[in-house]
Amino acid sequence: MAKPIIKTFAAPDATKPFTVGFVWNGERAYYNRVVISDNKTNTVKYDQKIETYNLYQTIAANSLTNGGTWVVQVSVFYRNPNNTTEFIESELSDKILFVTRTTPTFSFADLDPTGENKVGVANYQASIAYYSKENEPITDYYFYLYDASKKFLFKSDRFTDQSNLTYTFRSLDNMTNYFIRCQAITHHGIELDTGLVMIHVKYMNPSTYSRIYATPIPDRGCIEVGSNLIVIQYNGEDNFKYNDSQIILTDGQKLYYDEGWEILDDFTIILKMQYMEYGEIFRITNGVNDITLTARIYADGKTRFKLKATNGLNNYILYSSAEAINYEDKIVVGIHRKGDVFALKVLTDNSESTGDYWWGINVPTTAEDYDKWIDTEDNPTVHSLYDTLTETINDTEPTNGLNNDIWLSKN
Repeated sequence: MAKPIIKTFAAPDATKPFTVGFVWNGERAYYNRVVISDNKTNTVKYDQKIETYNLYQTIAANSLTNGGTWVVQVSVFYRNPNNTTEFIESELSDKILFVTRTTPTFSFADLDPTGENKVGVANYQASIAYYSKENEPITDYYFYLYDASKKFLFKSDRFTDQSNLTYTFRSLDNMTNYFIRCQAITHHGIELDTGLVMIHVKYMNPSTYSRIYATPIPDRGCIEVGSNLIVIQYNGEDNFKYNDSQIILTDGQKLYYDEGWEILDDFTIILKMQYMEYGEIFRITNGVNDITLTARIYADGKTRFKLKATNGLNNYILYSSAEAINYEDKIVVGIHRKGDVFALKVLTDNSESTGDYWWGINVPTTAEDYDKWIDTEDNPTVHSLYDTLTETINDTEPTNGLNNDIWLSKN
């Protein structure tokens, strides 16, 4: 004779209604019966038959007590094919063991779940406050980051160490709202969720240009090494070459990146190129707004870059100054948007010993001699980071120059 199969379920809170569901492959069920016994004493604590076509039964609140271990079985009643006025009870299902637990508390420590929580650092360590009356252990948990519009940005690795329910959200933007979240599951399948909690990031000192950071984990005897970089997977061509941190695209090859990122506000885009092919070099679009960068060599033998930004109604066009660019030259193009205003900066450098370029509104703290910092606060300004020497590209002579500084006119 067929018998029901009980579906697995998480440890319920006995002070609240909970459901016991099952699978039944026999004749149509008109009634079902749920029997729950104390696992220690075998005393029946619940035995209820209800009339329903549904393959589940809801157990009323306080039918059991929290902290106990229980055995549940289910049977169904179907019509006797030889006498439709009678019902036949199936075999009881196999016994299923379960426990009851008081609903744990699970929230971010020191954060108001409905308020705007001010955070004064770029790298914010969030802590979870967890309490279970029956000491129900957490087995898995994850942290999540969302933007101000509650769009998903990031999910942490899986964690299992209940003794250290913390996570550091790194490189948070200044003067920005985020939502953070933590979800966990316990040993007996109880799902825990802090919900989305808003934080407002506002700090006095900007975060450093840290490319790699290390965090000691004493209880595991190891060091966690991480990076502020976000890796975005490409689409498009698969047969390109990659050499010495450079992507080599030839004969019209293209790569595109259409997942894992979004631009919502002001931004700076940096393109580093060598052996450049003329024509369209770069395009970014959301289907309505487009930004394209093209390069063309003119009759005088010099190269000009063209930036075109459109919002579907109007075009915003910028041209770079004319540059005498050799095929082997290394080229850096910076595109900066602040509000509705764009800036376009093109730098060429024939020297192999000039080091890296740094971009942003804050002086890099880990730069080396001969590195160049492009200040993108308003009009991009180039600073050569070597002793007291500064190179400034501007239309007018600077009034705050120091001894040994160099002023380079755009003209």
